[in-house]
Amino acid sequence: MKNNILRISIFLITTLGFSQSKLVFTYDMAGNQVKREYCKDGDCNTKRQTAPEEEIKEEIQEEISELTEFDKSIAVFPNPTKGLLTINWNQEYSSTIKEIILIDVASKVYNVKYTPGNHQAKIDLSSWPDGLYVVRFFLTDGNSLTKKIIKK
Repeated sequence: MKNNILRISIFLITTLGFSQSKLVFTYDMAGNQVKREYCKDGDCNTKRQTAPEEEIKEEIQEEISELTEFDKSIAVFPNPTKGLLTINWNQEYSSTIKEIILIDVASKVYNVKYTPGNHQAKIDLSSWPDGLYVVRFFLTDGNSLTKKIIKK
């Protein structure tokens, strides 16, 4: 009987002592863990740094509207094409374009040559096989846009 009481008391002392400790994690705005704290007494003073929901929504809406405006400014013609393909965009977006590539259905990637200050690129597809192609614009802010092209 004494052994059982001793075992139960040791069990309760050890488990109750550790049950009050906790780990506290801190995250940045992107959801990445930036800090981990071990709190022995369970009394950690942690301040949450969260952005207001409306502020986050506004930032997302601004970014979407900028991409939509750029997307609307891109003109790819003629589509479908038999030969020379012309890609135009507004002059104001020329500095935001980092790279333009053309991808075929076999996932081969071709770099599109254009002058960075210019607002136009031309691609001669006359010797290329018929099919679907994707023109992808990589922007300086990390975003990308795609346009689909059909070669007949």
